[in-house]
Amino acid sequence: MRKSIAIVAVLALFAGTASADLIWDNGMTPDGFSGRAISPPNFPDIRVADDFTMWANVPITDFHANVIQDAGWSDGDGSITLEIREDTGSGPGNIVASHRGEYTAMFLDMQYFGRDDYDYWIEGIDISLDAGTYWATIRNEAGAGSGTNYWMTSDGGADGPGSSTGFFSLDGGGSWAEEGAGWHHAFQVTGVPEPTTCLLLGLGGLALLRRRN
Repeated sequence: MRKSIAIVAVLALFAGTASADLIWDNGMTPDGFSGRAISPPNFPDIRVADDFTMWANVPITDFHANVIQDAGWSDGDGSITLEIREDTGSGPGNIVASHRGEYTAMFLDMQYFGRDDYDYWIEGIDISLDAGTYWATIRNEAGAGSGTNYWMTSDGGADGPGSSTGFFSLDGGGSWAEEGAGWHHAFQVTGVPEPTTCLLLGLGGLALLRRRN
């Protein structure tokens, strides 16, 4: 009876592992260095991209970015677009997946360059990617009012300070230019492991339990 209870407890433990995991952390705290405009109306053709690495085929569910806004700017219709681009080996390439939908702009009670600072939290993404390197871009396509919003730079996160990871485009992604050292945009990628991954973890836990008994 005690063994049966233990087995149920192990299965329950590993079934509960299907929660959001941090896949990539590029640093969410702005370093105060700079930020790059990402949305209309002032910059209708701009795109800003930063790289991240998938360690396994884990569906992406959430994306966080640190963004500041001009006082007279608005997102227009409350939506944001996340694009995932392939890695060409020398920067971003074609779009391989995208998500457009609602997001939450959480005010962080901070200002940089005289502009309010926000955590842009995109939920319900459901994008599956193979293991490898990709490039993320964000943009409020319906941006309106005066000014724009700016994707802030961080301390570099997983890439580390001093490396060069940011790229930008002024023609809608047709061509890209390297931003240079220090341009690490502040973002995090989270996702949920597939059920098969959790099952394998559970079976591994049972094997350890049998060996112990």
